[in-house]
Amino acid sequence: DDGDVRNNCFPRTILHDDGDVRNKTTNSIPEYKVSTITAVGDEKCQEEMVYVVGVNPATKRITVAFRGSTTKNDFVTDARMDMVRAPDPRAFASRYNNETNTGNYNQNKYNHDNNIKANTKTEFSEDETESNICIHQGFYEYLFGSTIDNDASRKQNKFHEIMTHIQTLLDSNPAYRTTYKLYITGHSLGGALATLFGFYASSFHPSLPRPVTVVSVASPRVGNLEFARTFARFESYGCLRHLRIANHKDPVTLGPTVSSKRALTLATMMLSPLGYAALKLSGRDAGAEET
Repeated sequence: DDGDVRNNCFPRTILHDDGDVRNKTTNSIPEYKVSTITAVGDEKCQEEMVYVVGVNPATKRITVAFRGSTTKNDFVTDARMDMVRAPDPRAFASRYNNETNTGNYNQNKYNHDNNIKANTKTEFSEDETESNICIHQGFYEYLFGSTIDNDASRKQNKFHEIMTHIQTLLDSNPAYRTTYKLYITGHSLGGALATLFGFYASSFHPSLPRPVTVVSVASPRVGNLEFARTFARFESYGCLRHLRIANHKDPVTLGPTVSSKRALTLATMMLSPLGYAALKLSGRDAGAEET
């Protein structure tokens, strides 16, 4: 009645170690399972993507969550709709695992930034890119573009930064490898990054808990038809699953359907056959990979 809020006035819902949920009206709180945030990537929140990694013992989940569009740079990333060639996740993972096991792993060899700038197969072998997987340039750059870690001693990308946090968690507790699952989630831009991260993480390391579960909310489209086919193939293999949540006719989730390169190609085809031939010879046409 005096307006003071006392802890012992309200019931507390406690999840006990035995899984039982009991309401308590006492100040004495028994031991319960606590969700813990183990890593937050927000040091350059105005220039780079933001993520958080957490562990939930009650549901036995390791969760990676990506922030949606908030800053000016986020919206610029959304608008970079050109499609860029990307490696097949299986070849990408195989190359990483082989070089890690032999002690020759070099983070810069997986810096997709060079591949993005040239839009060629510079960083990857023919086998890695012959599948014609193409991905939205903005999302691809945000996850795989180079950044500087805390001690500024080497370049790395956000994908490997997050995977390092996950591997550290798995190494810290054997139970995480056998009984926990990996969940990736995000909204809007975060949903697109979650989809892309889950796509590569599902093939990344044999000890990673599977299936990797992606829960995206209001996510734009991430890749081309070959990306979708490969994604579905991974789902059929049991190494990846995806719950895509979207409102009916939400324009964000229906696009992007045409990149600037695709629009230029279509316009040139209709208006100038000779111009289209020149565009194709120069290698600047959209090509079949953007279907």
